[in-house]
Amino acid sequence: MKRTNLFQNISAAGRAFIEAEAASLQLAAGETLFRQGEKAEHIYFICSGSTGVYVLSPTDEASLVGVLHAGETIGEMALLSGQPRSATVRAIRSSELLSLTSSQFEELLMRDPHLMRNLSLLLVERLQRTSLQKSPTIDAKTVSLVAGTKDIDISEFTAAVSQDAAQRRLKIIVLDEKNCPDFPSSLSELESSHDLVLFNGQGSGPDWVEKCMHHSDRIVVLADINAPEPLPLPADSLHLRNSHNLLDVFLFHKSPERKKGAARAWARHFPTNRIFHLRKDDPGDWNRFCRLVSRRGIGLVLSGGGARAYAHLGVLQAIAENEIPIDFIGGTSMGAIIAAGWANGWSLEELTNRIKTAFVSKTPLNDYQVPFKSLFKGSRVDNLLSENFGDLDIRDLWLPYYCVSTNLTTGRLHVAEQGLVREALRASVALPGVLPPFIHPEGVLVDGAAITNMPIDIMANRCHGPIIAVDVARNRTIHPDDVNAYNALSLRQQISKPLIARLLMRAATITGERLDKSQINQADLVITPDMLGIEIYDWKNFDQAIELGYNAAQSALKTFSFA
Repeated sequence: MKRTNLFQNISAAGRAFIEAEAASLQLAAGETLFRQGEKAEHIYFICSGSTGVYVLSPTDEASLVGVLHAGETIGEMALLSGQPRSATVRAIRSSELLSLTSSQFEELLMRDPHLMRNLSLLLVERLQRTSLQKSPTIDAKTVSLVAGTKDIDISEFTAAVSQDAAQRRLKIIVLDEKNCPDFPSSLSELESSHDLVLFNGQGSGPDWVEKCMHHSDRIVVLADINAPEPLPLPADSLHLRNSHNLLDVFLFHKSPERKKGAARAWARHFPTNRIFHLRKDDPGDWNRFCRLVSRRGIGLVLSGGGARAYAHLGVLQAIAENEIPIDFIGGTSMGAIIAAGWANGWSLEELTNRIKTAFVSKTPLNDYQVPFKSLFKGSRVDNLLSENFGDLDIRDLWLPYYCVSTNLTTGRLHVAEQGLVREALRASVALPGVLPPFIHPEGVLVDGAAITNMPIDIMANRCHGPIIAVDVARNRTIHPDDVNAYNALSLRQQISKPLIARLLMRAATITGERLDKSQINQADLVITPDMLGIEIYDWKNFDQAIELGYNAAQSALKTFSFA
């Protein structure tokens, strides 16, 4: 949705009033304009630069929900409604603004009634976004590529992005030390006339690097993963962009082998949650790099649901057949396990075989114990996670990945984006009463579905392109007939399919269902296989669940375009 410019087609009288009455304001990169909850007294007009808009998500995470550029207004909603500010706004890069007080703005509307039409369109846009409960597209159009280590040729990477943009008919301009115009007014003009402004941050000295970083929305650092040490980069700029989730680090691999633990070491040098891997001879990685730089990355979120999550394998098969690339992936509980396998680079065949071996052949939930703490000991689950993921760190996965659990100590959602994969998964699948909780330095962790089974807002804060969500846990309701039918089973049948597991899952996740419904609206495509015939403990019902997921995904993907 294209934003309305409030001052579009402003009259000469209105423009003269602004020039005479508006106050000029300079914001340094990272400086806060106003905070969520503050009283609204001014409206602001961006002359140059850009600002980030933050709101608190349902899980209390400060989420970047929009980037406002030159020509756009800030704060008109709160000013008109008389309500406190609904978001926090701070400069992403150095910005110039004009401000009008509430009374001055009212006088401007009287002098130029035409502005009321644009204001009405603005209000409609805000109401539409509120009703959809969906974040607007992040539009960080100015990106700097800088070298984080020696022997990185930035021109190689700008050339790849330029070639990809040409194939997709995107209008792009690459600025380097020789052809860079004066700032800041000329940069605003270039942004308005191009889809992407790309800085080659490699120059004759640190001043050029700092200038690029100072005037860019996003910073992309390229580092050779085998380099002995990083190059010095302005720490303040790195931290500021990271606070906006606009700092990306690509670790360049000259060989296809993974260097375990290296990503964790480099994360200490570059403060970001967004670490990517780029293998020199892997076309898929290069295509991903180009998509991410030009804000076209695709995210996938997989819900929990016990054995129902087998359906995710069918969804992944359909996604592969439709040649839809996945650039970010995350999930909850059993969905998090499958997502981790995909992020680790396992082929669909290998992932399917591993899941079948771990959950169908071995049946992980049969180590019963006296339920003082949980129904099952969890040792079998620990073993299968260790067998498949070993000591692999999340940041060593080939795709950016996260999984969620519930922190019973703090009462908040715990998002795992670093640390051992097996430990993050063990926490995410620890359904209260079914498996023992996982003890983490930050608290006692259990299944993430207790708060949300569909952590899409986390993905929306990481991925700036389309998001696909797969919900295999709908219709979790327990009917009286279910209990009566269970009572009629033999003791052996009751032991093989314990109703207590289903009751505990329903009780643990019922509170999060309302949040799940609001989360769904943040996805661009939601795939919901009909899993009514498969219960969460039907570990042997493997092939049917996969087929249900595959058919649902094929049907949904036919109606959606990722161009």
